[in-house]
Amino acid sequence: MRCRSSGGGLNAWTMTTTDNRYSLLTACQCGILSRPRHSGPGIFSLWCSIGSLKHDSGGVMFLRKIVPQDKVFFELFRDLAGSVREAGEALTRCAENDSLIPATAEELKRIEHHADDVTHSLLHRMESTFVTPFDREDIHRLADRLDEVVDMVEEAVRLAALYRIEELSQPTAEMARILGRACGQVADAVAALPATAPVLEATKAIRTTETEGDALYYSALRELFEKSTDPLEVLKWKDIITQLENAIDATEDVAGTLEGIALKHG
Repeated sequence: MRCRSSGGGLNAWTMTTTDNRYSLLTACQCGILSRPRHSGPGIFSLWCSIGSLKHDSGGVMFLRKIVPQDKVFFELFRDLAGSVREAGEALTRCAENDSLIPATAEELKRIEHHADDVTHSLLHRMESTFVTPFDREDIHRLADRLDEVVDMVEEAVRLAALYRIEELSQPTAEMARILGRACGQVADAVAALPATAPVLEATKAIRTTETEGDALYYSALRELFEKSTDPLEVLKWKDIITQLENAIDATEDVAGTLEGIALKHG
């Protein structure tokens, strides 16, 4: 691909490939291209701001097909999803061995910090990349929701450590296992990008797991209120159970975002 001007001013600027031509004037009007801050008159930088595009989505898809895309995005997303998987595995080990709660809280703090770093790298890459593999708002949304899952898993275990929980109740341990499974399914779904069918298959599994989590959440609350007589203990366990449920719901939010990306760009 090359950019050229035939000397006729802005209207003459075109982007050409072997058989295709796309008007830069149209691209500028649509918000795909913008004038660089420090360049002289008539010099335009090719800058994809697809998130704000409203008038010519076909042009955006054309650009994505002819312009080499930065594959680092997929590597960063898989790294971030790896943190989700790692957090889920740590939580599952904790559910199997209550004595690991303090150590798991520290481990998840490290995982959460790494996830934050990867999220920042993704957003920085997005701001400095010409053509992104999918819409900018989708990149931001997916990165934010993956990071949120890690944050919520870390918060659940941190609450258990803060409340000095020595033994997880059976429903709470089962919820932790379900959340651990959902985290692995999230990582599988992200690893399937950009293929549409495998992503949709993986997100279906996430939604099935989330439904199991919902049923167990209400069961855990019912058992808590029926068997516990100490109000302070009720408050502690309700906090932990609710946090686990929120984290399970967050995995479904990731599934919805992935489905939107897959269907839009598949």
